[in-house]
Amino acid sequence: MGVQWFGDTPEEGLKQLIFTKDNKPILRKKDAKSNNLKKIYKTYSSKELFAICNFTMGKGLHTNFDDFTPEFEKLVEIYNAWGSSECKADEGNPRPICIDGDTGVKETDIGSVRNALEKNCRFGFVAGGLDDRGVYNDFFESDQVQYSPGLTAILATDHTREALVQALSSRSCYATTGEKIVVGFAIAGAKMGSELSTKAKPGLTFNRHITGYVSGTAPIKEISIIRNGTVFQTFHPKEASFDFTFDDSEHLAKVCFPAKGEKLPFVYYYIRVIQEDEHIAWSSPIWIDYYANDATNSAKKARKKAG
Repeated sequence: MGVQWFGDTPEEGLKQLIFTKDNKPILRKKDAKSNNLKKIYKTYSSKELFAICNFTMGKGLHTNFDDFTPEFEKLVEIYNAWGSSECKADEGNPRPICIDGDTGVKETDIGSVRNALEKNCRFGFVAGGLDDRGVYNDFFESDQVQYSPGLTAILATDHTREALVQALSSRSCYATTGEKIVVGFAIAGAKMGSELSTKAKPGLTFNRHITGYVSGTAPIKEISIIRNGTVFQTFHPKEASFDFTFDDSEHLAKVCFPAKGEKLPFVYYYIRVIQEDEHIAWSSPIWIDYYANDATNSAKKARKKAG
C-alpha cells in the first residue's frame, strides 16, 4: 500500500510513500497531521513506512535532497518510463528526461542522482513503470519523450513481504529499463548497497577489489564502473553474459570526496550496463568511508612488522 506524494518545495519533491503493513490510513495533504513530510516521518517509524524519491531530475517536480532523511528515504528512482535521473544528457545519460517539442517537463541537474550521491545521500536504485497518475497525468497530451517502463530487481532471501522490505531497506536491489537483466556487483566481497570503511578493512585504502557479473537478455555493449560520478573503467563484452574483476589501486585519499562537518571522506561505486538493444541496468552503489588515521597507523604497523 502506498501513495504518491508531491511536496510544495524541492526539499520534499516527489515521493512514493510505501507502507510495510496493511490497514494503514491514506495520507492526505489537507490533513494537519500529514501536510508535510516532516510530520509524516514523525508519525511513523522507518519500520512502518519508507519513501522512494521519484523523477528527481524532472524540472518543477524535482528534489534537491537538502532535507534528505536516510531513515526513511532509502531508495531513489534512477529511471522510469519518462527518463533517467542519473545525470544530465550532456554528461552521458542514455535516456534523459526531455521533450520533443514545446510542452512537457525538461531535466534539471538539481535533482541529479549523482549530485545527491556527492552530497553523501545513500540510497539503493529502483526503477518505475509507466506512471500516468497525479503529476504525470498530462504527460500523454504533451511532448514528453516516453521510454520503456522500468523494472526493479530485489535480491531477497525469500519471496515474502518481510524479506522484500528487508532487502529494499538494505539497498539490496537494482534497476533496469524493463529487461530482466541479472546483475551482481561487489567490493571486497561486500554486495551492492553495502557501506564499508577503512577502519574495519584498512586494506581498502590501498586497493579495492571489484567483482561483478552480468547475464543480459541481449549482447552487452558496455559495462561501466562509475566511481564518484565518473566512468573510470569500461568493459565491452559483446556477449550476453560476462564476469569481470578489477582492482582500483589508487590511494583512497586521492579519490575521496572531502569530509564535511562530522561526515568522513568517502567514495562510492556503482555499475551501469548497456546492452546492444539499448536496454540498461544500474546496480545500487557501494560506499567506502575513509578513516585517514586508522589507515596510516595500519600501514606503519605493517611496515614495522615486515622490517
